[in-house]
This record gives sequence, C-alpha cells and structure tokens, in this order.
Amino acid sequence: MKKQRQKTHVRSQRMVWAAQGLSFVLYLFTSVVYATPPAQPISLSLPPGNAGIFDSSLEGAPDGSTLWMSYSTLGLSTDHVNLGIGTRLASSTDHGAQWHDQGVNLYQPIAQALPASDNQGFWEYEVSSLVYDQDAPPNQRWKVFAFRYLQIGVRKLFDHSWISLKTASAPNGTWSNERKIFTGSLYVTGDNSFIGLPEVPLHLISDGSGGKPLSDCAAFTEPGAISKPGALYLALNCATGSSHDRIVLLKLSHPSETWSYVGVLVRNSEAPKGFTGLSAADLVSVKGIDYMLASPTLAGYKGCVLYQFASLASGQLVKQNGVPISQTVIPDDGSDNNGACSYDALATASGILYLRQFLNPHPESVTTLESFVKIPSSVSTVSSTGQMLNAIQIFPNPLRPALGQGKINFTLLPPGAQLRIYTLAGEKVYDISADSFGSASWDATHEGKKVASGVYIVHVQAGNQSKTLKVAVQR
Repeated sequence: MKKQRQKTHVRSQRMVWAAQGLSFVLYLFTSVVYATPPAQPISLSLPPGNAGIFDSSLEGAPDGSTLWMSYSTLGLSTDHVNLGIGTRLASSTDHGAQWHDQGVNLYQPIAQALPASDNQGFWEYEVSSLVYDQDAPPNQRWKVFAFRYLQIGVRKLFDHSWISLKTASAPNGTWSNERKIFTGSLYVTGDNSFIGLPEVPLHLISDGSGGKPLSDCAAFTEPGAISKPGALYLALNCATGSSHDRIVLLKLSHPSETWSYVGVLVRNSEAPKGFTGLSAADLVSVKGIDYMLASPTLAGYKGCVLYQFASLASGQLVKQNGVPISQTVIPDDGSDNNGACSYDALATASGILYLRQFLNPHPESVTTLESFVKIPSSVSTVSSTGQMLNAIQIFPNPLRPALGQGKINFTLLPPGAQLRIYTLAGEKVYDISADSFGSASWDATHEGKKVASGVYIVHVQAGNQSKTLKVAVQR
C-alpha cells in the first residue's frame, strides 16, 4: 500500500504540473519550436585558382527574383602568405539554397612592384558591400563598396588604403572603373598616382556646425550599405589605433549625390561584455524595421549581434541607459574568426551568412556558412515580450556531441528571461536566465553529469508571458 500511495502521489504531482500549463507530452505535439539545423558551408563552386570564401554581402533584386552576393576569395598560395584577395559576384534564384558564381571579378588583386627589400606587395580587396541604390542615377543603382589596401608579406599597410566604389545598372552588367571614394587621415598622398585623388577625405568632413567628427580616423574599413527613398546609408569602421574606434554612419543624398556625416552608431567601448570592440556592420531592413548586424571582436571576429534602429535617418540605435542594446544571433563557435554576418529578407533558405576561419594549418582554411538563422520582422528590442518569445532561435537542435557540438544555444530571447529544462518525466535538469543580450546556453548536463539522449522540454518565462519548446540530445 505504501508503494501504491507513492505512485499515486507522483501521478498527482504530474497532474498539478499539467494544470499549471506544463503538460509535457501534450506540448510534444502542440508546441511551435523555433529551431535551426547546424550551420553548413554554402553551396557554391569556386572557379579554379581560388581557395577560401568569406566576407559575403547579400542584396535582393528589387523584383524579388534573384538574391545577389558579393564575396571575397583567397587565391591559392604555396607560401600561405601572398594569397591575393579579390571580390567576386554570385547569384541565387532559390533564396540562398544554391549559389552560382557569375564569372565576374568585381575587384581583382593587383601585384605591386616595390623597392628592395620588400620587392613585391599586393593590392587586396575585401569586406565588400553590395547594394541596390533605388534612387541613384540608373547607371549607378547597383553599387559595390570594398576596402582596398596594400599588403606586404603579413603586413597590412592601412596608410595605403581607401574605400573603393564601382557602379552598374545591373549586377551582371558592365561595372564602372574603380573610384577612390573615402580615405582617412593616415592616407599617403603618394597613392594619388593610383586612380587619382580621393573623392571624400573623410577626416575632413564637417558635422554641419564646423566640427570635424572623423578627424581622428586614420583609416576606414568594413563598409555596410542600405538604400532608402532618396538616400543611401553607409556604415564604416573608423580605425583610430586607440580605444576610440567606432562604427559611424554616412548618408549619400539623391539627387544631389553628396555625402554627409550622420553620426556614431556604436563605440568599441559599448561592445558586449567580454569583447574589445565591434566590426563588420551590415545594415538590413525586414518588413520596415531597420537593423544592424555586427561582430564582437577579441583577437578576431567572435560571432554576431543584432541591433535595432530607433531611427536610421538620425543614426540612433535602440538604447538602454544610453548604451545600444544588442542580441546575440550567431554565438562565437570557438574558431579563430567567425562572424562578418550578412542578411537579406530574400535569404529565407540560407538565413544569415557568416565566415568561419581556422588559421591552422593555413589562412586559406576559411569558408562561408549558412546559419539558417533568420531575422524575423517580430524581433525588436522594443516589441512586446510575447512577440520576442515567438522569435526565439535554438541551435544546434538536436545537439550531437559526437560531432564536436558542446552546447545548445538560445538566442533572440527577452533579456532576463528564465529558462527551465525538464525531462519528459518532469524532472528539472537545468535552470538559467538569459543575459542582457538575450542569449543563454545549455551544455546538456545535469548536476555536472551528461544527460542521456532524448527529448527535453524548455519552459521559457518572461514576465507574465511564457512559451514551451523542445530540444533533443543525440549521443
């Protein structure tokens, strides 16, 4: 009878849980799970002579028929030093599931003869940004910005660098000659012999009231562009060589075709906790909401975070206590470099693209991954908690430790949300709160021991809103 009473007590306790809305078996069939498969390399065959793929930039055609991508390639090398970095063009007609190189060298690396003992360097082109500028003159509506710099051995000479621009009426049409569009204060005027003088020396640009807000910017890199009616906006990294590095916003007004300074988007000092800075901004709009993707840095890119604009026109991100609010969308995966994310609303098959690089055995070990993580229109740091719960992303799911996967990541959570993880029998195995960036993770352990393979229930509570999801572990 005692055993029978114990069994009755357990059944009664489970009935209480069910009455509280935690009927686990029912949720297996009714819960909507926002899960993503593991990231994988994009489907793109490189032409002969090229190695790694990285620094992708996505832009959808205005009629929605084609998704275009500019991307960087590393040349094959025997010494793994003089690689030759150029920019190419690819397209997809199935929302990023399959990519096709267009045979177009948007920017091609150039060998540069130098005095002894350097002898030779390379003009490299990377971190491109492809954009359809809707109100530009017809022959300039497609634009591709890139960072050009001189590399000698392993040295990148930012005093010999600028932001380049090419334009075209169609991405697979004829592109213009390269223009030297932006330079910083470190720019060596001797480089005027290469494609002429800079069009806009940004360290001299005015803020409209007589100030020169970019006077300390030695060089500019990492362009990220977005088109709006009557204007193009461009984010750039201002490199000062100090703690004052920041991501700034410029505006190209139409039809005057003049550039102006908008403001600072985010400073390195405002990077997520544990990181030293932010880089590689990508500006994207999803159903009328404007966002910025950026990569936290710590001796390399370390994943990607998402910011929402309060006002793109004034360069203001949504802030809390004066600091821009970010949410982790691509966690650091432990590789030497991972991030430099790009997204477009047409990329529904691939989700966010990002690079992954291992410096050993050699730098050519770099590729671009499709994350399957999307930026839904409901993601908003100022939207309701209920909307944010519908945007939660989980990856990898299932977790496969045998493949080197160490933890399940939860992103796009409301900051501070409480996660409780249960077995199907109702035993709680983990309890954690989302951090201020809307992220949490579980290493598939319970009291320091590995949990068994199977399905687990995740109950998310944020204020008076809740959601129940499923995750799985396959050992």
